[in-house]
Amino acid sequence: MSRLGLAVLLLVVGAVACGPKIAALTERPQLFYDAEVSIVGRVSRLHAFTDEVLVELADPQERLILARVPAAGAPRIGDWIEVRGVFVPDLRVGDRVVYDVIAAERVESHRAPWFPNLF
Repeated sequence: MSRLGLAVLLLVVGAVACGPKIAALTERPQLFYDAEVSIVGRVSRLHAFTDEVLVELADPQERLILARVPAAGAPRIGDWIEVRGVFVPDLRVGDRVVYDVIAAERVESHRAPWFPNLF
């Protein structure tokens, strides 16, 4: 295999290995319902309840997605976080039902992107 072919193969595998981004989840959410997702975003808004927090995550282009995270160790506005969980069509948060939301199983702090508007 030539070096060019190997480089193309590595790029394709790398692109396929990346999970869905916020843009893909918001444009065609039905494709990802009940799937495990991992999303990196900046906390733009949050609404705290007694034992959980509804977090609005924004990507560098300001596309938005909601995630329900545990109240213990909840992030602050402006923090960059990685949320891992199941993307569901609807979920009860507090006394409301929200749609197209990530039920977070794990939340970790993350660095801001180095080149936010590259792609």
